[in-house]
Amino acid sequence: MRHRLSSTPSCSWKLWARLFLIAVALLLPWPASGELLSPQRVSDLEPDPEEVIPYRFCPTRGGLIFVTRQPYFGDSPTFRTDGRIESTTAVQFPGEEPSQLSNEGVAACGEERTRALLFMDNSYTGSSDVWSTDGSAEGTIQLLSAFDAGGFHTWGEQAVLANNGPIIFTRSDEVNGTSTNSLWRTDGLPQGTLELLALPASYPSNLYASGDRAYFVATTSSQRMSFWETDGTLQGTREYGPTFDANIDSIVFVHDTGEYRMLLRFPRTGGAATLLALHHSGALDALAEFPLPGALFNPPTADLPGRTYFLEHGSSARLWSTDGSAAGTFVVAELPDNGFDAYALFGFGTGVVFRARDALHGLEPWISDGTAAGTHLLADLCAGPCSFGPIIESTPYGLLMRGDGTLPTGSKAFWLPQGAAAPIELALPCGPEPCGRYAAYVGALDDRVFFFGPSSGPAASALWSLEPTSGSVRQETAFPAYPIDEMLPFAGRYRDSLYFLAEEDGVELEIWRLRLHPPPCADTEETLCLAAPRFSVRVDWRDFAGRTGSGHATPLTADTGYFWFFDDANVELTVKVVDGTAFNGHYWVYYGALSNVEYWITVEDTVTGDSKQYHNPLGQFGSFGDIEALPAESQTLGIPAAASALSPPPVL
Repeated sequence: MRHRLSSTPSCSWKLWARLFLIAVALLLPWPASGELLSPQRVSDLEPDPEEVIPYRFCPTRGGLIFVTRQPYFGDSPTFRTDGRIESTTAVQFPGEEPSQLSNEGVAACGEERTRALLFMDNSYTGSSDVWSTDGSAEGTIQLLSAFDAGGFHTWGEQAVLANNGPIIFTRSDEVNGTSTNSLWRTDGLPQGTLELLALPASYPSNLYASGDRAYFVATTSSQRMSFWETDGTLQGTREYGPTFDANIDSIVFVHDTGEYRMLLRFPRTGGAATLLALHHSGALDALAEFPLPGALFNPPTADLPGRTYFLEHGSSARLWSTDGSAAGTFVVAELPDNGFDAYALFGFGTGVVFRARDALHGLEPWISDGTAAGTHLLADLCAGPCSFGPIIESTPYGLLMRGDGTLPTGSKAFWLPQGAAAPIELALPCGPEPCGRYAAYVGALDDRVFFFGPSSGPAASALWSLEPTSGSVRQETAFPAYPIDEMLPFAGRYRDSLYFLAEEDGVELEIWRLRLHPPPCADTEETLCLAAPRFSVRVDWRDFAGRTGSGHATPLTADTGYFWFFDDANVELTVKVVDGTAFNGHYWVYYGALSNVEYWITVEDTVTGDSKQYHNPLGQFGSFGDIEALPAESQTLGIPAAASALSPPPVL
């Protein structure tokens, strides 16, 4: 259908309209790239938001999946969003009531992954089931049930392989009174879910991922303990390295440096434990002995080029350094007091930062350059010998150090930039709460660090930004309540935005989104610039073999272009953006497909910062028209749509 205002040919209308729009757009004040947009609420956790708290942040290629929990007992739904409140919906589990499912574990997340893997606890049956979801009802699949094949099954340890690899997990089965254990893998689809290894005698333990491999310890029926690795295939699941007698020794995984694996062997009859280095070749080296076997259970570790640091903790504490050889393993420093508090170890420059206690200062952050003389107190967050804290959080630009919510009045918050020798005290306001009690890291955007801290006004808290080099801070947005520590693990970055939990007047705890204004659109190999060019369009795809990629963009006209996926001679998808603001105040998006692979179309308005995503499931030939795709006026900056108001009716 074509809309015309006169007998003037549509091509002339289109030409003059486009030239007019471009001219007006150039005269309008275009928001600066990097300008911070006001935070937007993206969730509405009805009907009882006080009883449903988002606690796990799970980004995927097709959207942000987040799972919730209830503070006490009950079941909580799982949600999916593309960053707009109207797109935030509960994930529908076929054959189940969403309220009957509460999350037990989220095994696989990541922007490169098309699906999230969920280990869900069904309160109705009392069982745990394995699901995968892309956030849509048709894309939510039950992979394994706790009740199948005449038995009862439970899931244990999980490891996610890198490079969009499969998820490895352990399973324990009870069938007709007989217990068996096994190792499984899944890529989130039924055909990619299978058993890798059956172990009748022992549960696979110490399972962890390192790159595109997973490693674990297994014990046979003859009590032979051995090391295994898997790449997620039957052929790539193999035993390697030495074996041990499980009646005599216990083996505990300590850390993977990437070059070798650190293991702790201790005799079941008691005595000193031995730290071992298991190399990729299968060779095993003894590094050091420890009188207390528990001194290296889950020790804090930090990897630096050529060396690994770790903390021995117990009635006393020591900082160690190793290069994977016995000669290169030594004690860096004896720490002053109470090794149980010596943890939170971070690599920093050529040394490490950690927390430790001494009689004069109490528990505070310390730093070491790898020598005894260079190991010392880094900052005094709290006057006197404080008993609690500090919390040290790593960011891309340095370390943020704060109290844990129990520090007394007068406590401080510090920032340690990468490469700096001394920390910078943050200039935060002091109100009823201590100045540095709250400086909780949210994420980083555009070379700025964002965190929650005390408000400079009557509000309880505020979102602050920090300039990494100088340590200068600026309050961005105030909130009436401060997020307690259990809310903060949800915070994180997804694409161009930070997501976090906060409250506002009249609205209980909800998910919020903070983003910077996008830069003006620029045509690239993977980006189409359409309509003035105001809108950037990108496409991500996944084929039937599980391969993923981004569409290659080719413009056709000012408002239309196409994408190819595999061959530049083979068009897969066309996209068009039309100015319909004179009719309903929105821009319209149309797309037509010549392919049935799975894909996601993301359209972003570089004037308002709003965006919208469209999903086509695998195996479907999709075409669609959306006449309310994106509003002309900004939802956050109040940018007038002057150019849109003067445009003629759209020519389809």
